Amino acid sequence: MSHTYTIEQDTHAVRIFQDGSEVASIFQPDYPNTAPWGNAEAASTWAELYIASVEDENAPYAPAGPGILGEAKPTPEEIEEMKAQRQLENQTP
Repeated sequence: MSHTYTIEQDTHAVRIFQDGSEVASIFQPDYPNTAPWGNAEAASTWAELYIASVEDENAPYAPAGPGILGEAKPTPEEIEEMKAQRQLENQTP
Protein backbone atom coordinates (compact mmCIF):
# COMPACT_ATOMS: atom_id res chain seq x y z
CA MET A 1 0.00 0.00 0.00
CA SER A 2 1.47 3.34 -0.94
CA HIS A 3 1.14 6.58 0.93
CA THR A 4 1.29 10.28 0.13
CA TYR A 5 1.60 13.29 2.39
CA THR A 6 0.91 16.99 2.56
CA ILE A 7 2.57 19.71 4.62
CA GLU A 8 0.52 22.69 5.84
CA GLN A 9 2.05 25.92 4.63
CA ASP A 10 1.88 27.92 7.88
CA THR A 11 2.23 25.27 10.60
CA HIS A 12 4.16 22.58 8.69
CA ALA A 13 1.74 19.99 10.11
CA VAL A 14 2.01 16.65 8.32
CA ARG A 15 -0.95 14.71 6.97
CA ILE A 16 -0.30 11.22 5.63
CA PHE A 17 -2.80 9.49 3.38
CA GLN A 18 -3.18 5.90 2.28
CA ASP A 19 -3.27 5.72 -1.50
CA GLY A 20 -6.69 6.66 -2.82
CA SER A 21 -7.99 8.09 0.47
CA GLU A 22 -8.98 11.70 0.95
CA VAL A 23 -8.92 11.31 4.75
CA ALA A 24 -5.54 11.47 6.46
CA SER A 25 -4.61 8.36 8.43
CA ILE A 26 -1.94 10.36 10.32
CA PHE A 27 -2.03 13.98 11.45
CA GLN A 28 1.29 15.04 12.96
CA PRO A 29 1.35 18.72 14.00
CA ASP A 30 4.92 18.39 15.31
CA TYR A 31 7.49 15.69 16.04
CA PRO A 32 6.20 12.77 18.12
CA ASN A 33 8.12 14.12 21.14
CA THR A 34 6.20 17.43 20.65
CA ALA A 35 9.24 19.38 19.41
CA PRO A 36 8.05 21.79 16.71
CA TRP A 37 8.95 21.30 13.09
CA GLY A 38 11.74 23.73 12.38
CA ASN A 39 10.53 24.23 8.83
CA ALA A 40 8.63 22.55 6.02
CA GLU A 41 11.73 20.62 4.97
CA ALA A 42 12.03 18.96 8.41
CA ALA A 43 8.35 18.01 8.32
CA SER A 44 8.71 16.63 4.80
CA THR A 45 11.79 14.60 5.73
CA TRP A 46 9.96 13.13 8.74
CA ALA A 47 6.92 12.27 6.58
CA GLU A 48 9.12 10.47 4.05
CA LEU A 49 10.88 8.53 6.81
CA TYR A 50 7.53 7.63 8.39
CA ILE A 51 6.17 6.38 5.06
CA ALA A 52 9.34 4.35 4.46
CA SER A 53 8.94 2.77 7.91
CA VAL A 54 5.39 1.70 7.04
CA GLU A 55 6.11 0.48 3.53
CA ASP A 56 9.50 -1.18 4.13
CA GLU A 57 9.76 -3.73 6.92
CA ASN A 58 13.52 -3.15 7.11
CA ALA A 59 13.34 0.64 7.40
CA PRO A 60 13.74 2.13 10.89
CA TYR A 61 10.91 3.99 12.59
CA ALA A 62 10.72 7.72 11.88
CA PRO A 63 12.64 9.76 14.48
CA ALA A 64 10.85 11.00 17.60
CA GLY A 65 12.40 14.44 17.40
CA PRO A 66 14.97 16.65 15.72
CA GLY A 67 18.51 15.33 15.86
CA ILE A 68 17.30 11.87 16.92
CA LEU A 69 17.89 8.82 14.76
CA GLY A 70 14.99 6.52 13.95
CA GLU A 71 14.98 3.34 16.02
CA ALA A 72 15.48 -0.01 14.32
CA LYS A 73 12.45 -2.28 14.23
CA PRO A 74 12.71 -5.45 16.28
CA THR A 75 13.80 -8.57 14.44
CA PRO A 76 11.46 -11.58 14.26
CA GLU A 77 13.62 -13.25 16.93
CA GLU A 78 13.32 -10.22 19.22
CA ILE A 79 9.55 -10.21 18.75
CA GLU A 80 9.33 -13.88 19.71
CA GLU A 81 11.48 -13.19 22.77
CA MET A 82 9.21 -10.31 23.80
CA LYS A 83 6.13 -12.53 23.37
CA ALA A 84 7.70 -15.25 25.51
CA GLN A 85 8.62 -12.71 28.19
CA ARG A 86 5.09 -11.31 28.18
CA GLN A 87 3.65 -14.81 28.60
CA LEU A 88 5.93 -15.40 31.59
CA GLU A 89 4.87 -12.12 33.15
CA ASN A 90 1.18 -12.92 32.66
CA GLN A 91 1.35 -16.34 34.28
CA THR A 92 -0.16 -16.44 37.73
CA PRO A 93 1.71 -18.29 40.47
